[in-house]
Formats: sequence, C-alpha cells, structure tokens
Amino acid sequence: MIFALALTHHDVYIIDGVLTNVKQPTNLVRVCRQIHAETALFPYALNTFIVTKPLLGFMRDAFTISSSGGLYSFLEARTPAQIGVMTSVRRYRSSKRERSATEWLEIRRVLLGRS
Repeated sequence: MIFALALTHHDVYIIDGVLTNVKQPTNLVRVCRQIHAETALFPYALNTFIVTKPLLGFMRDAFTISSSGGLYSFLEARTPAQIGVMTSVRRYRSSKRERSATEWLEIRRVLLGRS
C-alpha cells in the first residue's frame, strides 16, 4: 500500500515529548475518514521510536520511572491501539534495548510492584 511507504520514517526521535526527524507529513491520515481508518496506526507500527530528553544542552538518558518527557511519559500519552502496534521502541543510546511498547509498560509495572 502506498500509504505505508508514505508514513514510514524509520527512526523517529522523541525529544522532551516532541516528535522530530519526521520527514514526510503525517497529515495524510487526516485527508478523509476512510484513509484515517485505514492508516491511523501506520506511523506507530512502521517506525522505530527513540525516546530521549535533553539536559544541560546535551543528549542524556533521562529514563527514570517518573521522568517527565521520558520513555514512560511518551508511552502513557498513547492510546491502547497505538501501544498495541508499537513493536520498536528504545531509549536513546541503548540500541540493545529495543522492545515493544507493551513490553516497556510491563517492565514499568513490575518495577513499581503493581499487579
């Protein structure tokens, strides 16, 4: 499908909660209801999301459980449908830690001791 090609950005960086490195416009999903219904989850399913937070003028990992603008803040702002299709999410500078959004949220749940 041509929409999948148009909505693939590969690595999408989220810096302090703001999407960056999005080369093609994602407004395509807003053209009409039919296109939205068919493509709304493509940007989440087809791309790798790399989450970081700037600190003191340089890129630094800031991924504590309560970190605002961090990994968990980004994930908590997504809908259940978006979370369900995000298969490639990682922290900046941590290429070995690529996981699905569901896995990251499960890790957080376990760390917080929630059932």
